[in-house]
Amino acid sequence: MFIERIDVEKFGALDRVVVDRLGPGVQVLHGTNETGKTTLLEFVRAIFFGFEGNFRRGVLDPRVACAGRLFVRVPPERTLLAIERRHEGPHLAGLSQEAYADDVIGLGGDEGDLIAIDDVDPRHADSAGPRHRYYLQDVVGGIDETTFTNVMAFGLDELHELRTLEPEGCGSRLYELASGLDRSHVARVLTHLKTAITRLDSTDPDVSPLTALKARRAALLERLAASLAELRCDGVEIIPQTMPPFPWHFGGQRYHNLFVDADCIESFCRQQALRVCLDVSHSKLACNHLREPFSRFLERILPFTAHLHLADAAGVDGEGLQIDEGDVDWPQMLSQLTRLAPGASFIPEIWQGHKNNGEGAWLALERLERHQLAVGPGPGPSLVAA
Repeated sequence: MFIERIDVEKFGALDRVVVDRLGPGVQVLHGTNETGKTTLLEFVRAIFFGFEGNFRRGVLDPRVACAGRLFVRVPPERTLLAIERRHEGPHLAGLSQEAYADDVIGLGGDEGDLIAIDDVDPRHADSAGPRHRYYLQDVVGGIDETTFTNVMAFGLDELHELRTLEPEGCGSRLYELASGLDRSHVARVLTHLKTAITRLDSTDPDVSPLTALKARRAALLERLAASLAELRCDGVEIIPQTMPPFPWHFGGQRYHNLFVDADCIESFCRQQALRVCLDVSHSKLACNHLREPFSRFLERILPFTAHLHLADAAGVDGEGLQIDEGDVDWPQMLSQLTRLAPGASFIPEIWQGHKNNGEGAWLALERLERHQLAVGPGPGPSLVAA
């Protein structure tokens, strides 16, 4: 990732400042004292990690609005993204520096402030398909502000130190600073990591956000089991559907953690003697997100599968794609389906596949038929299009 353009609306002494035509590699911004170079660096850091650090240190007054955006290029196709962050509104008058003294550092920014990440690449202006959803954690490589400051940035004091060094010493010192090998920086990073690990490992849900999330999920599964126990199912089989991690519905995006991972699905099926509807697109997205092999997921869940929704998937939220237009290895998947769920029924579930008299659904059936013929006959469900 590299920054292509810095667009400051208002940030401290900077007002309507634009720095563009930046590119990959080292970019040098130079100027005399008090021209705003350090403020510009603080602005870049604030767009990535939030304004609260500047409020806490007294660099900015939280009662004063600030806003701006960065235009960055991200791999693998150097897609142009606009990352915009805004701290504004009538609630600012009631804020103070003390309100930001909790020392919580992260990617989220201030509560109530707005952040948006948009694909503004001209190459995608006429794209009719669903866009890939970008997350700030992915753009900055999953690091937090402390790591960014200690490992990936160094300031004027460190540069002044280089004046007294020979060329070899300068190179060594620059490497140490850029690598975070400065002893004080390393100590702070290690302290931060140890504190975070201790919190995550705690069994107290009030301390560990991970433990709190696990407790909430367990309570939801217990509520679902109790609800299912109250239903009369004579002649009817209820089959919960496997879910994606970041589904899009009309009205916005949701974040799922029930029936997403194989452990949750398999455990609930065994405890409740249930089968599931295996949505191939949903579960492929889940495996991409969890970085787990989809074939391993299928080995565990296909034996509990009564019905399948068949569509392709890409990334973590590219849902309902046409067969062969995503990440699913269809010959491998159909081979496992034939072996592990020979009695399962299925239906293609392509996004907007019902339009034009089911054009998308028929195309999916034709492509599935070709894959099944390549896999060879077996005892499983026939995927041959009529």
